[in-house]
Amino acid sequence: MGGRRSLLAAAILLAWTCESAPANAGRLDEAMDSRWLGAWVVIGVEVRSNCDAAYTDNRISGTLSAGRGRFAFEPGELAKVTDVDVHRSRVDVRLELAEPLLVSHRDGPFTLYDRVACRVELEIEVPRAAVRGRDAGTLDGALAAVLERFAERTAAERSARWNGRRCDEFPPDYERTLAEYRVWKAEQLNRQIDARLARARDELIALGRAVRRDRAWLDGFAAGVAERRDDRSPACPALIGEAFTTRKADGPAGLDEEQTRAWQDGWRDGQAFAFWLRVLERLPDCYVEVPE
Repeated sequence: MGGRRSLLAAAILLAWTCESAPANAGRLDEAMDSRWLGAWVVIGVEVRSNCDAAYTDNRISGTLSAGRGRFAFEPGELAKVTDVDVHRSRVDVRLELAEPLLVSHRDGPFTLYDRVACRVELEIEVPRAAVRGRDAGTLDGALAAVLERFAERTAAERSARWNGRRCDEFPPDYERTLAEYRVWKAEQLNRQIDARLARARDELIALGRAVRRDRAWLDGFAAGVAERRDDRSPACPALIGEAFTTRKADGPAGLDEEQTRAWQDGWRDGQAFAFWLRVLERLPDCYVEVPE
């Protein structure tokens, strides 16, 4: 009897815990949101970010940080809190860095620059007991050990801990560099189109020379052309580099082995003819005007 009562009590306790945990967790999230969401902060540790659309993970234990992002930012970086999420033994804080980063890349002979936004997610370790006990004060203290919080950006910029980083300026005469780059890019594209059209003409000439006076081959060729005649062309960038691929077919019934091979050869050549003719007809529309 006592065992049954113990089992019943355990079941009731488990049910109560399952029902109340989400609500309690929700209230704790709300408490942390009210303190941190939308706040401006000065980050007290080094962080790393890939500076792309995603938030780059940074594990925080005390004052130690570990991240694998492409770019490193010294302690004192200014950021805005965009999300706070409480877990069993950590609090995840998503931050958008206040200043973008000037990033360079090469394209041909040119060095180009982009201003990119950088985002990080701090995974801050906290005591499990504080989460279980819904102790928002302890969690708040764990975050405050890493993040100096302010209501306004101007106030954060007056902090002695702010590292003062501003986004670098574009190099002198960069507009001229961009103008030269646009000319070069257009010329490169048009040269690629020239080469592709020359290839299409060569392929069609070669196919014309390979025509056979063989009924099975001619039937296969006609079938291949019909198979690919109505293929849709991709957009210009893909059309320039589109590769020809043949579709397989066994051939009509009633042909002997030699006739079947001839039909399949014609089938393949007919598809190629339709493909390269489509390139020759449609690729000229992809030429671009070269800026002056």
